Amino acid sequence: MHMMKQTLLPYFKIALGTMIVCTVFPLLLNAQEEPKQSATPNPESLGIIREKSLELLRDIVPSSTSGRDLKNLESVGGSIYWGNLFDPREVVALVNLAPEKPEDDFEGDVVDYEQTWVRHLSFCAWQKDHWVFRQYLDNARNLEFHDRKDKPGHFVQASRKTGRYEGDCLSWYYDPKTMKLVQTNFEDWGPFYLIGNYLCTLRGFERRAVDETVWVYPYNNGRKGSLLAIYYSDIGSGELRNFSITFRDRKTGKYWTYSFSPKEAEQPYLHYDVDAVEGVWNEPDEKAKTRVHHNAEMEVSEKDDSTDQFCFERLTGLSRAVLDHEDGNSAQWKDTLPKLPPLKQIKLKVKGDQEIVRHLQK
Repeated sequence: MHMMKQTLLPYFKIALGTMIVCTVFPLLLNAQEEPKQSATPNPESLGIIREKSLELLRDIVPSSTSGRDLKNLESVGGSIYWGNLFDPREVVALVNLAPEKPEDDFEGDVVDYEQTWVRHLSFCAWQKDHWVFRQYLDNARNLEFHDRKDKPGHFVQASRKTGRYEGDCLSWYYDPKTMKLVQTNFEDWGPFYLIGNYLCTLRGFERRAVDETVWVYPYNNGRKGSLLAIYYSDIGSGELRNFSITFRDRKTGKYWTYSFSPKEAEQPYLHYDVDAVEGVWNEPDEKAKTRVHHNAEMEVSEKDDSTDQFCFERLTGLSRAVLDHEDGNSAQWKDTLPKLPPLKQIKLKVKGDQEIVRHLQK
Protein backbone atom coordinates (compact mmCIF):
# COMPACT_ATOMS: atom_id res chain seq x y z
CA MET A 1 0.00 0.00 0.00
CA HIS A 2 2.79 2.42 0.84
CA MET A 3 4.37 1.82 -2.52
CA MET A 4 1.10 3.08 -4.01
CA LYS A 5 1.41 6.24 -1.92
CA GLN A 6 5.00 6.63 -3.02
CA THR A 7 4.30 6.45 -6.74
CA LEU A 8 1.03 8.33 -7.17
CA LEU A 9 1.92 11.97 -6.73
CA PRO A 10 5.00 12.13 -8.94
CA TYR A 11 2.57 12.00 -11.90
CA PHE A 12 1.66 15.51 -10.88
CA LYS A 13 4.99 16.57 -12.31
CA ILE A 14 4.50 15.01 -15.71
CA ALA A 15 3.01 17.34 -18.26
CA LEU A 16 0.49 14.94 -19.73
CA GLY A 17 -2.47 17.24 -19.36
CA THR A 18 -4.65 18.40 -16.59
CA MET A 19 -6.69 15.20 -16.52
CA ILE A 20 -3.76 13.27 -15.09
CA VAL A 21 -3.18 15.97 -12.53
CA CYS A 22 -6.66 15.80 -11.09
CA THR A 23 -7.20 12.05 -11.16
CA VAL A 24 -4.06 11.34 -9.17
CA PHE A 25 -5.03 13.33 -6.10
CA PRO A 26 -8.18 11.38 -5.16
CA LEU A 27 -6.13 8.18 -5.22
CA LEU A 28 -3.81 9.67 -2.62
CA LEU A 29 -6.78 10.43 -0.41
CA ASN A 30 -8.02 6.86 -0.63
CA ALA A 31 -4.59 5.65 0.47
CA GLN A 32 -5.19 7.06 3.94
CA GLU A 33 -6.36 4.80 6.72
CA GLU A 34 -6.33 4.62 10.48
CA PRO A 35 -2.92 3.55 11.79
CA LYS A 36 -2.65 -0.14 12.62
CA GLN A 37 -1.69 -0.64 16.23
CA SER A 38 0.36 -3.59 17.40
CA ALA A 39 -1.28 -6.13 19.69
CA THR A 40 -0.70 -5.86 23.43
CA PRO A 41 2.03 -8.31 24.49
CA ASN A 42 0.89 -11.50 26.21
CA PRO A 43 1.03 -11.58 30.03
CA GLU A 44 4.46 -13.23 30.10
CA SER A 45 6.00 -10.72 27.70
CA LEU A 46 4.29 -7.83 29.48
CA GLY A 47 5.81 -9.00 32.75
CA ILE A 48 9.30 -8.91 31.21
CA ILE A 49 8.68 -5.42 29.80
CA ARG A 50 7.51 -4.27 33.23
CA GLU A 51 10.62 -5.65 34.96
CA LYS A 52 13.00 -4.15 32.41
CA SER A 53 11.30 -0.75 32.57
CA LEU A 54 11.38 -0.56 36.37
CA GLU A 55 15.00 -1.77 36.44
CA LEU A 56 15.94 1.03 34.07
CA LEU A 57 14.37 3.52 36.51
CA ARG A 58 16.06 2.05 39.58
CA ASP A 59 18.76 4.70 39.93
CA ILE A 60 16.42 7.66 39.37
CA VAL A 61 15.22 9.04 42.72
CA PRO A 62 13.28 12.30 42.40
CA SER A 63 14.07 14.75 45.17
CA SER A 64 10.92 16.77 44.65
CA THR A 65 7.54 16.58 42.95
CA SER A 66 7.47 20.18 41.76
CA GLY A 67 9.42 22.34 39.36
CA ARG A 68 10.98 19.40 37.57
CA ASP A 69 11.18 19.86 33.80
CA LEU A 70 11.45 17.10 31.24
CA LYS A 71 14.71 15.18 31.47
CA ASN A 72 16.02 12.58 29.06
CA LEU A 73 18.45 9.81 29.98
CA GLU A 74 19.97 7.35 27.52
CA SER A 75 21.51 3.98 28.35
CA VAL A 76 22.15 0.63 26.72
CA GLY A 77 18.85 -0.51 28.16
CA GLY A 78 16.82 2.22 26.49
CA SER A 79 15.63 5.80 26.84
CA ILE A 80 13.90 7.47 29.78
CA TYR A 81 11.87 10.69 29.64
CA TRP A 82 10.91 11.79 33.14
CA GLY A 83 9.84 14.73 35.28
CA ASN A 84 6.58 16.58 35.97
CA LEU A 85 5.53 15.83 32.42
CA PHE A 86 1.77 16.13 32.84
CA ASP A 87 1.00 17.18 36.41
CA PRO A 88 3.16 19.46 38.61
CA ARG A 89 2.23 17.31 41.61
CA GLU A 90 3.47 14.04 40.15
CA VAL A 91 6.73 12.76 38.71
CA VAL A 92 6.24 10.27 35.88
CA ALA A 93 8.41 8.58 33.28
CA LEU A 94 8.07 7.25 29.79
CA VAL A 95 10.44 4.32 29.32
CA ASN A 96 11.40 3.31 25.79
CA LEU A 97 13.25 -0.01 26.00
CA ALA A 98 16.17 -0.73 23.68
CA PRO A 99 15.25 -2.29 20.30
CA GLU A 100 14.68 -6.04 20.23
CA LYS A 101 16.41 -7.86 17.38
CA PRO A 102 14.07 -10.48 15.89
CA GLU A 103 15.35 -14.02 15.76
CA ASP A 104 14.82 -14.22 12.00
CA ASP A 105 16.25 -10.77 11.28
CA PHE A 106 19.20 -10.39 8.94
CA GLU A 107 21.09 -7.29 7.88
CA GLY A 108 21.51 -7.93 4.16
CA ASP A 109 21.92 -4.67 2.28
CA VAL A 110 18.98 -2.88 3.93
CA VAL A 111 19.86 0.54 5.26
CA ASP A 112 18.73 1.36 8.82
CA TYR A 113 17.13 -2.06 9.22
CA GLU A 114 17.35 -1.64 12.98
CA GLN A 115 14.72 1.09 12.73
CA THR A 116 12.11 -1.64 12.23
CA TRP A 117 12.94 -3.49 15.45
CA VAL A 118 10.35 -3.37 18.20
CA ARG A 119 10.83 -0.77 20.96
CA HIS A 120 8.39 -1.16 23.84
CA LEU A 121 7.12 2.10 25.32
CA SER A 122 5.68 2.18 28.85
CA PHE A 123 4.33 4.75 31.30
CA CYS A 124 5.55 4.68 34.92
CA ALA A 125 5.01 6.89 37.97
CA TRP A 126 6.85 7.73 41.19
CA GLN A 127 4.77 6.87 44.26
CA LYS A 128 6.11 7.72 47.73
CA ASP A 129 9.54 6.10 47.52
CA HIS A 130 9.46 3.87 44.45
CA TRP A 131 8.48 3.60 40.80
CA VAL A 132 5.31 1.81 39.73
CA PHE A 133 4.42 0.49 36.29
CA ARG A 134 1.24 2.28 35.27
CA GLN A 135 0.61 1.46 31.61
CA TYR A 136 1.99 -0.28 28.52
CA LEU A 137 1.60 1.97 25.48
CA ASP A 138 2.87 0.36 22.28
CA ASN A 139 5.81 -0.37 20.02
CA ALA A 140 7.00 3.18 19.35
CA ARG A 141 9.99 5.50 19.27
CA ASN A 142 10.99 9.10 18.45
CA LEU A 143 8.95 10.71 21.21
CA GLU A 144 7.78 14.32 21.10
CA PHE A 145 5.97 16.24 23.85
CA HIS A 146 3.52 19.07 23.20
CA ASP A 147 1.49 21.19 25.63
CA ARG A 148 -1.71 23.17 25.05
CA LYS A 149 -3.51 25.76 27.17
CA ASP A 150 -6.87 24.13 26.48
CA LYS A 151 -7.90 20.56 27.30
CA PRO A 152 -6.43 18.04 26.77
CA GLY A 153 -3.35 19.96 27.77
CA HIS A 154 -0.59 17.39 27.21
CA PHE A 155 0.19 15.29 24.15
CA VAL A 156 2.83 12.69 23.33
CA GLN A 157 3.66 11.81 19.73
CA ALA A 158 5.72 8.90 18.47
CA SER A 159 6.31 6.79 15.38
CA ARG A 160 7.57 3.41 14.30
CA LYS A 161 8.88 1.96 11.07
CA THR A 162 7.37 -1.34 9.97
CA GLY A 163 9.41 -1.59 6.77
CA ARG A 164 12.08 0.26 4.88
CA TYR A 165 9.59 2.84 3.60
CA GLU A 166 6.60 2.06 5.78
CA GLY A 167 5.49 2.92 9.26
CA ASP A 168 2.86 4.35 11.58
CA CYS A 169 2.54 7.53 13.59
CA LEU A 170 0.99 7.33 17.06
CA SER A 171 -0.11 9.80 19.71
CA TRP A 172 -1.69 10.02 23.14
CA TYR A 173 -3.15 12.70 25.39
CA TYR A 174 -2.94 12.70 29.19
CA ASP A 175 -6.21 12.11 31.04
CA PRO A 176 -5.97 13.61 34.56
CA LYS A 177 -8.99 11.60 35.75
CA THR A 178 -7.51 8.17 35.02
CA MET A 179 -3.92 9.44 35.26
CA LYS A 180 -3.17 7.50 32.07
CA LEU A 181 -2.34 8.25 28.45
CA VAL A 182 -5.20 7.80 25.99
CA GLN A 183 -4.62 7.20 22.30
CA THR A 184 -5.91 10.06 20.14
CA ASN A 185 -6.32 8.28 16.78
CA PHE A 186 -5.93 11.70 15.17
CA GLU A 187 -3.44 10.43 12.60
CA ASP A 188 -4.58 9.75 9.03
CA TRP A 189 -1.28 8.82 7.45
CA GLY A 190 1.47 10.85 9.05
CA PRO A 191 1.83 13.03 12.16
CA PHE A 192 -0.46 15.93 13.09
CA TYR A 193 -0.18 19.33 14.73
CA LEU A 194 -2.67 21.57 16.50
CA ILE A 195 -2.75 25.22 15.51
CA GLY A 196 -5.50 27.30 17.09
CA ASN A 197 -8.80 25.48 16.63
CA TYR A 198 -7.52 23.37 13.74
CA LEU A 199 -5.99 19.92 13.58
CA CYS A 200 -3.69 19.44 10.59
CA THR A 201 -2.33 16.07 9.50
CA LEU A 202 0.71 15.52 7.30
CA ARG A 203 2.18 12.87 5.03
CA GLY A 204 3.73 9.81 6.63
CA PHE A 205 6.48 7.35 5.74
CA GLU A 206 7.10 6.98 2.00
CA ARG A 207 9.90 6.56 -0.50
CA ARG A 208 11.76 9.58 -1.88
CA ALA A 209 8.72 11.84 -1.87
CA VAL A 210 9.14 15.56 -1.31
CA ASP A 211 5.61 16.70 -2.08
CA GLU A 212 3.63 18.44 0.65
CA THR A 213 0.09 17.61 1.70
CA VAL A 214 -1.85 19.10 4.62
CA TRP A 215 -5.28 17.85 5.67
CA VAL A 216 -7.17 20.44 7.73
CA TYR A 217 -9.89 19.59 10.29
CA PRO A 218 -11.69 21.64 12.96
CA TYR A 219 -10.58 20.88 16.51
CA ASN A 220 -12.35 21.52 19.81
CA ASN A 221 -11.81 20.08 23.30
CA GLY A 222 -9.89 17.05 22.10
CA ARG A 223 -12.27 16.28 19.26
CA LYS A 224 -11.41 16.12 15.57
CA GLY A 225 -14.18 17.33 13.26
CA SER A 226 -14.99 16.62 9.63
CA LEU A 227 -12.56 17.46 6.87
CA LEU A 228 -12.41 21.14 5.95
CA ALA A 229 -9.74 21.27 3.28
CA ILE A 230 -6.67 19.63 1.75
CA TYR A 231 -3.64 21.44 0.39
CA TYR A 232 -1.22 19.66 -1.95
CA SER A 233 1.81 21.01 -3.78
CA ASP A 234 5.03 19.76 -5.33
CA ILE A 235 7.00 22.57 -3.69
CA GLY A 236 9.20 20.01 -1.96
CA SER A 237 10.97 19.42 -5.26
CA GLY A 238 12.48 22.89 -4.90
CA GLU A 239 10.03 24.74 -7.11
CA LEU A 240 6.28 25.18 -6.87
CA ARG A 241 4.61 24.18 -10.13
CA ASN A 242 1.51 22.10 -9.56
CA PHE A 243 -0.84 22.39 -6.64
CA SER A 244 -4.25 21.10 -5.68
CA ILE A 245 -6.88 22.22 -3.18
CA THR A 246 -9.82 20.25 -1.86
CA PHE A 247 -12.53 22.27 -0.11
CA ARG A 248 -16.20 22.22 0.80
CA ASP A 249 -18.46 24.60 -1.11
CA ARG A 250 -20.02 26.94 1.45
CA LYS A 251 -23.31 27.15 -0.49
CA THR A 252 -23.92 23.50 -1.34
CA GLY A 253 -21.83 21.71 1.30
CA LYS A 254 -20.27 19.51 -1.41
CA TYR A 255 -16.56 18.85 -1.76
CA TRP A 256 -14.55 20.02 -4.75
CA THR A 257 -10.96 19.27 -5.75
CA TYR A 258 -9.28 21.93 -7.88
CA SER A 259 -5.99 21.03 -9.57
CA PHE A 260 -3.74 23.73 -11.01
CA SER A 261 -1.06 22.99 -13.60
CA PRO A 262 0.99 25.75 -15.31
CA LYS A 263 1.10 25.90 -19.07
CA GLU A 264 4.59 27.40 -19.11
CA ALA A 265 7.51 25.01 -18.98
CA GLU A 266 9.57 27.50 -16.97
CA GLN A 267 8.96 30.45 -14.65
CA PRO A 268 7.20 32.79 -14.53
CA TYR A 269 4.05 30.70 -14.36
CA LEU A 270 1.24 33.00 -15.45
CA HIS A 271 -1.19 30.63 -17.16
CA TYR A 272 -2.76 27.57 -15.53
CA ASP A 273 -5.02 24.77 -16.62
CA VAL A 274 -7.60 24.26 -13.89
CA ASP A 275 -9.43 20.97 -13.47
CA ALA A 276 -12.29 20.73 -10.96
CA VAL A 277 -14.06 17.61 -9.75
CA GLU A 278 -17.13 17.56 -7.57
CA GLY A 279 -17.66 14.72 -5.13
CA VAL A 280 -16.84 13.21 -1.79
CA TRP A 281 -13.15 13.67 -1.12
CA ASN A 282 -12.44 10.02 -0.25
CA GLU A 283 -14.91 8.25 -2.50
CA PRO A 284 -13.95 4.77 -3.83
CA ASP A 285 -11.78 4.57 -6.94
CA GLU A 286 -14.65 3.00 -8.89
CA LYS A 287 -16.82 6.04 -8.30
CA ALA A 288 -13.95 8.45 -8.94
CA LYS A 289 -13.67 7.12 -12.50
CA THR A 290 -17.23 8.26 -13.23
CA ARG A 291 -16.86 11.78 -11.90
CA VAL A 292 -17.37 14.71 -14.26
CA HIS A 293 -14.35 16.95 -14.79
CA HIS A 294 -14.84 20.69 -15.22
CA ASN A 295 -12.13 22.67 -16.98
CA ALA A 296 -11.03 26.29 -17.14
CA GLU A 297 -8.00 28.45 -17.82
CA MET A 298 -6.60 30.86 -15.25
CA GLU A 299 -4.29 33.78 -15.99
CA VAL A 300 -2.26 35.50 -13.28
CA SER A 301 -1.52 39.15 -13.97
CA GLU A 302 2.05 38.98 -12.68
CA LYS A 303 4.47 36.51 -11.18
CA ASP A 304 3.62 35.81 -7.55
CA ASP A 305 5.09 33.11 -5.33
CA SER A 306 1.92 32.95 -3.23
CA THR A 307 -0.55 31.94 -5.95
CA ASP A 308 -1.18 28.60 -4.24
CA GLN A 309 -1.82 30.20 -0.85
CA PHE A 310 -4.01 32.89 -2.41
CA CYS A 311 -6.14 30.22 -4.09
CA PHE A 312 -6.21 28.21 -0.86
CA GLU A 313 -7.65 31.12 1.10
CA ARG A 314 -10.12 32.03 -1.62
CA LEU A 315 -11.48 28.50 -2.11
CA THR A 316 -11.48 27.28 1.49
CA GLY A 317 -12.22 30.49 3.37
CA LEU A 318 -9.44 29.49 5.78
CA SER A 319 -6.32 31.40 6.71
CA ARG A 320 -3.13 30.15 5.11
CA ALA A 321 -1.74 30.15 8.67
CA VAL A 322 -3.08 26.61 9.10
CA LEU A 323 -0.45 25.49 6.57
CA ASP A 324 2.28 26.88 8.84
CA HIS A 325 4.52 28.08 6.03
CA GLU A 326 5.57 31.43 7.42
CA ASP A 327 8.60 30.59 9.55
CA GLY A 328 9.91 27.70 7.49
CA ASN A 329 9.21 25.17 10.24
CA SER A 330 6.62 22.48 9.70
CA ALA A 331 4.28 21.06 12.30
CA GLN A 332 4.73 23.86 14.83
CA TRP A 333 2.11 23.59 17.55
CA LYS A 334 0.41 26.89 18.44
CA ASP A 335 -2.38 27.62 20.93
CA THR A 336 -3.87 30.34 18.74
CA LEU A 337 -3.97 30.76 14.99
CA PRO A 338 -1.38 33.37 13.99
CA LYS A 339 -2.76 36.54 12.41
CA LEU A 340 -0.87 36.93 9.15
CA PRO A 341 -0.83 40.07 7.03
CA PRO A 342 -3.24 39.92 4.08
CA LEU A 343 -1.80 38.54 0.88
CA LYS A 344 -1.39 40.86 -2.03
CA GLN A 345 -4.58 40.64 -4.04
CA ILE A 346 -3.69 38.71 -7.18
CA LYS A 347 -5.71 39.56 -10.25
CA LEU A 348 -7.09 36.37 -11.74
CA LYS A 349 -8.68 36.04 -15.16
CA VAL A 350 -10.66 32.83 -15.31
CA LYS A 351 -12.53 31.59 -18.34
CA GLY A 352 -14.20 28.27 -18.92
CA ASP A 353 -16.62 26.34 -16.74
CA GLN A 354 -18.83 28.77 -14.86
CA GLU A 355 -18.59 26.78 -11.63
CA ILE A 356 -14.85 27.33 -11.57
CA VAL A 357 -15.29 30.99 -12.46
CA ARG A 358 -17.75 31.33 -9.55
CA HIS A 359 -15.33 29.84 -7.05
CA LEU A 360 -12.16 31.60 -8.17
CA GLN A 361 -13.02 34.97 -9.66
CA LYS A 362 -14.71 36.91 -6.89
